[in-house]
Order: sequence, then structure tokens, then C-alpha cells
Amino acid sequence: MLGSKKRFLALATSLMAVLALGACSNNEEGTRLRLEDGDSLFLSTNLEAFSNQDVFGEMITQNGVVTLMDMVDKQVLSGQFELDQEALDERLEMIREQMTATETWESFLLRNGFIDEAALISFLELDQLRMTAVTASITVTEEELRELFESMYPEPAAAEAQEEGEDEDASEAVETDEEVAPARPEFEDVRTELEQDLINSRLTNAVYLTELARLRYAADFSILDPYLRSLYVSFLDQNNIVGEDFINDASETSTTIAARVDGLEVTAEDLFTELSHVAGITVGIGMADPAILREGFSVPRSEVEDVINQQKISLGAQFYPQMAMMGLHGDQAIFDHVELLLLQQAAFDAAYELSDERVQELYDEFAATLIDQISARHILVEDEETAREIIAQLEESDDVEAAFSELAAEHSTDASNAANGGDLGAFSRGTMVEPFEEAAFGLGVNEFTTEPVETSFGFHVIYRYETSVPAFEEMEEGLRAQERSRLYTPVRVESILIGHREAAGLRFADPVVQERYELIVENLMSQLTD
Repeated sequence: MLGSKKRFLALATSLMAVLALGACSNNEEGTRLRLEDGDSLFLSTNLEAFSNQDVFGEMITQNGVVTLMDMVDKQVLSGQFELDQEALDERLEMIREQMTATETWESFLLRNGFIDEAALISFLELDQLRMTAVTASITVTEEELRELFESMYPEPAAAEAQEEGEDEDASEAVETDEEVAPARPEFEDVRTELEQDLINSRLTNAVYLTELARLRYAADFSILDPYLRSLYVSFLDQNNIVGEDFINDASETSTTIAARVDGLEVTAEDLFTELSHVAGITVGIGMADPAILREGFSVPRSEVEDVINQQKISLGAQFYPQMAMMGLHGDQAIFDHVELLLLQQAAFDAAYELSDERVQELYDEFAATLIDQISARHILVEDEETAREIIAQLEESDDVEAAFSELAAEHSTDASNAANGGDLGAFSRGTMVEPFEEAAFGLGVNEFTTEPVETSFGFHVIYRYETSVPAFEEMEEGLRAQERSRLYTPVRVESILIGHREAAGLRFADPVVQERYELIVENLMSQLTD
């Protein structure tokens, strides 16, 4: 059981980019921002309901920093850098090609989190503006360009042909099929290409994030919500950027204004609207799923703590930073997250419960693979004389198998199995080198080779023993775990959870969000093969 927990926990982080499986963080500290319609319904099930304010607080914890940076960067960068409309059009066309044959452009956009084409274009523009801004901050010197040019286009080793002999040399080259080296380009002709290569080599994640943080700071970026500010600083710190160096001190706090930058106020309502599009479905599901799954499944607290402790041992000092990067701040948030993962595992195991008949069938299939296999021991020595002396001792022994094991431990140069009596275990044809295989498969059970078997490794004495099949009881648990691993796919897991949500009457109050959720579900279920 423990092994399957490890597998599930490792795989859960990659489940369905849109229908992510994050749990509610339940932070003691949270945003002070308040919505005018905070009491309005955001999401409901037959078991519980969540208001706009409930979901807003969790969306800030999980996605607030990234979403705020998107809103702020568009304001900061739009006035400083120009857009390449041709490049934008090319990207838009590439995205159009990703549509399935059965969906409309509008449904494709909505399924991927864009209310309309204008929202997608705004996203593409921001991505381009950021890259343009960061690229502009990377300087390349003339000396660096010259050095790169010389390394990429070195001077030809031979002197160029004299002008009067060029025609003759060219004729000879054709006649002898000699390759003519490509002409060395002029420096100015490849300057732009070289400059871009150097820039790309320096465009690291740290450079990218640092320059954008600097530009925000220069535009008087300040965050008025203390909790959101702490998340922003923490985000920069986790990316090896001193967060406090890139955020202006806010002279006030506010429950209605999230941030200010370059004359723009980002209100709580603005942030909620943007977050609803970006993370409303993911966060809403993450908040609703625990109660839905607890209706049918339970996970002991000790099992949750066991998985957490394994991760603490594995990650060491990086445990809490890694959890924070997943939007999990504090022990309760981490506990809730892991509990949800294990509840999801319980739902999967229940949906794909293996009958005793199926496990017996798997065992029989395994046993059948051993029919064409033999089990053998061997003793490997360097010379034929030693091999013959070992064979003589075996011929005089009353207990050949015991004697063989002792002689292997004493004489065999194959250190990988000498201490284990020279045991090679079970193997099939095509596994061993040909002389060894021919001799081994020519033996009967409890027989050994009476002549040394020479291979490129040395001289072998081989003993064949009866191939044993592990008992069903010994293999049952492993076979169940192996078959569940084979059955497991993210799509199957998510389809199971969708079924539980549907049974619980999960519904989003915003018709646009609900429509997007239904499109996502429809697309996902179309990928299910059984």
C-alpha cells in the first residue's frame, strides 16, 4: 500500500493542467481584500456552498501573485515597448491549428481559459512585451560578437586561389568531385544572427524574472494587501531574487485596492474577475472535492502523516519551499492537500477494484512465462584446468547442488553472484552468450556440464536446477499494485472525480465559468478509451 501512495503522490502534480487537484490551503493568515459581492454564490454542491469571498481568498493564495503580475506588467510595458504584429498573427494562427475538428473557435478559447479572442490576443501581447523588455536589457559588446564570429566562421586553412587561376581550379574541382568549402560570410551579414545567439544564451529564468521585477519597481509598483505582498516577496525569494529589493513600500493598506503601479489601481474586484477566469475552476474544484470524496471514502490521519513524513525525509530543507511553490503555505494546507490526493487514490482504487479472478489470471500469465525458461548456477574461472578440477569434485560429491554453491563461492570470478552460489536465476533463450546458452539448455534438471564451456568471459561450469514459481500468496499484493499502475492514467482519475462531482451536484454560479467547465469535461471524457 505504501508503494502505491508514493506513486500516486508523485503523479498527482501532473494531473490535468486545467482540472488541477490542489486542496484548500486553510491559511491562518490570508488576504484582507474584500469584495463588494463577496457573499454571492460562486460554487455549490449538495453538501456545501462557497461564496465569492471564500474562493477569492484561496485564489489569491494559489494564483494571486502570477495573476497580479500579468495585470501589472501589461500596464508597465505597453508604453515602453512596441509590438510585432506580424509575429502575433503567426502565433494566433498556430494556436488556431490546435483546435479539434469538432469544436468551434469560441468553445476552444473558452475551454482554454479565454473569454474571447480579445483575451487571447491580450495574453499573447503580454508574452511578447515581456520577452522584448527582457531581451532589450541584455547587452552584447562588439568584442563578444567578433569572438563568436571567429569561433563560428574560422579563417580557411588554405590561401584563396589567385584570381587568374580560379577558373582552372574550379574546373579541376568538378572533375575530381572535390568539395568546395563554403565561403566565409561577411561579419555584418550575420551580425544580427550572432547577437541573437548571444542574447539567447544569457536569457535565463533568473534574468527574465529579475528584469521584469526591476521594471515594476521603477514604475512605483506597490501592493497594499499585506498578505499578497508577502506572497510576491516570497515568489521572488524562491527564484533567488531578493524580493524586498524590488517592491516599493506601501504607505497604506487597503481592503479594496490590491496594488498600484504607474498610476493604475488594481482593485479587489479587478483581481477577482481576472482570477475567476484564470483559476476559478481549479480552485473551486479543489475546495469542493474533499467533502465530496469524504462521502464515499476515508483516509486515516496516520496514513496522511506517513506520506508527509516520507516527503519531508526526501526533500529535507527544501520541503516547505517546495510546498510553498505549489501554493501550500503551512502544515494544515499541506495536510489537506495530501489527504485529498489519498482520497482521490481511494476513489481510483474503488473504481478499478481487481477481482480475485483477475489477480489469479495475472498470476497464471506470469507463471506461463516461466515455461520457456530455465534456472541455473555457474562457476566462472580463467583457465580450463581449473574448470576440469571443479567438475571432478562435483562428480565425487553426494550433494551436487550444495557442493556447487561452495565451489562457486570459493573459485568463481563472477563477483556478481559468486557469494550466492553462482545463482543466475531464471532466464530464457537469447539472454546468454551462445556457447553458454547451448550448454545450459542442453542440461536436464539437477545436471551439470561435464566439459568446461568456453566463452569470451572465460571457462564455465554450469548446473541447472528446477525453475520454481513463487506462490500466489507471495505475489498477490505485487500483482495488484502492478495492474493498478498499468490501469492508472490521469484521464481515468479525472473521469472518476468528474463522476463524483456530478453525483454531488457541483455547479458554478457564473454561467460562463460553468460553460467552460462543461467544455473541459466534454473534451476530457472524449479522451477516455474505456
